[in-house]
Amino acid sequence: MGGLVNATFGNLPELFIGVATLRLGLQDFLKAQIVGGIIVNLLLVLGVAMLVGGLRCPMQAFSTISARSYSSLMLLAIVALLFPSAYVVGSPHFDSRRLLMLSVCVALVLLITYVLYLFFSLRTHKDVMDAPEEAKAVQDEPRWSLPVSIAALLASSLCAVWLSDVLVDSVTPAATALGLSQIFMGIILMGTIGNVSGLVTAIKAARKDRMDLAFSVCVGSSVQQALFVAPILVLLSLVAGKAPMDFAFKPAMAVRPRNRKMSSAA
Repeated sequence: MGGLVNATFGNLPELFIGVATLRLGLQDFLKAQIVGGIIVNLLLVLGVAMLVGGLRCPMQAFSTISARSYSSLMLLAIVALLFPSAYVVGSPHFDSRRLLMLSVCVALVLLITYVLYLFFSLRTHKDVMDAPEEAKAVQDEPRWSLPVSIAALLASSLCAVWLSDVLVDSVTPAATALGLSQIFMGIILMGTIGNVSGLVTAIKAARKDRMDLAFSVCVGSSVQQALFVAPILVLLSLVAGKAPMDFAFKPAMAVRPRNRKMSSAA
């Protein structure tokens, strides 16, 4: 439950930024942001947490069943997200309406899978997904009461809504001024900035020998982005976006070529 709460509120800024991006029609930037968030959580955030935790506690324990469940969900999400891109690559003259329909079907399947996973981990197999006994020995004392914690989370969410609009409005001018593509900014910059809170939480948990919590925050956030945030944004684009968004991901371009010579060399 702790990992789920941290992952959910850590992904709220990603969702708010995605909604603001849909209103401006920056589809490539939004897709890059989704990919960047998943990669940063799995590699950077989890790697730093393991490094910091390992320096202080050479032997750390976490639930292997939980790790296998996360791995299976990520594999399912990757395969599902590749279907629309495979359709575009395999059909040079593809139908955009079929592509959008395929993306919507994939989004619904991912959402149903995530709901079933929550029912599995929080209800039917709660004991199986729990942390090992050696990790349970470490307990954290609550610093805030429940009403104060809820109020702080709601206030932070409202601030994130306002900041997401400001951030998205500055994406295009910043990309032009720095000579960077929107895909690069989405994968590298936004993927890192949007997961700072998860990085801090994972490091604190790992230093307290709570690797189960750190693992749930890092990998659980990536799973939630792939199975919940991305499908929700695709469905929202049908009613609230400037244009519908699909799951056809383009090859990433890190730097915008400044002249023809650089373009041919790249």
